[in-house]
Amino acid sequence: MDQVRAFCEEDRAGLVALDNRERPPYRQYTVEDHRQIDAQRSPHEVYRRLVVGEPIVAYLEVVDMGTTPPGFRSVKGTCEIELSVAKEQRRQGIGSALYEQALHFARERNANTLRAWFYQYGSETDGIDFLVHRGFVEEAQRQTWQIDLTRYDFAELEEYAASMEWQGIRILAYGIDLLDTPEGRQNLFQLDKELEHIPPEADYTSWVQSTIEQTDWEKDVYLIAELNGKWIACSSAKTFNREERIARIPYTGTLPAYQGRGIATTLKLRVMQRLQQQGYRMLLTSNRKNNEPILAINQHLGFQPGPIELTYKKMLR
Repeated sequence: MDQVRAFCEEDRAGLVALDNRERPPYRQYTVEDHRQIDAQRSPHEVYRRLVVGEPIVAYLEVVDMGTTPPGFRSVKGTCEIELSVAKEQRRQGIGSALYEQALHFARERNANTLRAWFYQYGSETDGIDFLVHRGFVEEAQRQTWQIDLTRYDFAELEEYAASMEWQGIRILAYGIDLLDTPEGRQNLFQLDKELEHIPPEADYTSWVQSTIEQTDWEKDVYLIAELNGKWIACSSAKTFNREERIARIPYTGTLPAYQGRGIATTLKLRVMQRLQQQGYRMLLTSNRKNNEPILAINQHLGFQPGPIELTYKKMLR
């Protein structure tokens, strides 16, 4: 087996190529996309990235999620791993060697939980078998979706827009219709908390650094639904693959008291329309498989189901 070594910049193209091998074309990303993700990491984030082989045949990334910016996956005491081994190199001890490195990192960080997430393509169960054999149990399943924006017909948007107007609900673009002000940031921060997009203990300064300061208001889309001065829902989209003009919606949410009014559907349609106007070809999103309202919205809008995103976890103590 080739030696496990620390990742360096010269490894980036090989890592991206390995990661893209099993992905369908619309979920592949570029070296520059990967470099941009690293550039946007918080300076406080603690992680380790290891690779095997030249060209690369396996890699591990393990992150102390307690040091990451506020988000639904940022949890103190949890380390999250991404581990990939080329099909032709499996069952040779490479995955086991990388997993031992992940355990070592988790112990260094005094973590009590190890979490792994990955996409399930087709009926292959290698990843699941690897984790279950090491004591992991399934934590969550997310359904991924994709939709072609190039020919999308927004005819029904007029009906939804009329409904919003009748209800007195305004759909506004943060950073454009709503200026990026200290008060606006506080409102958005509180909305994210109420929607549980970030944990209750999330730090405002870290949230600003990871959300506001990482947003390009001319290219990214961040829409707010407002009723009588109260912000009640939001949806956003960011670039996933620059070269192929593919965007991704991280989340869409409506406060419980205002659900069932067509707000989330309207927000998604508005996001899709803006992306189409900016020349994006495809849009990706995902949601928990037990989130029936969002499942219904995505199906209604014509999103096509993609691979399942699985999360497994193991208690370390």
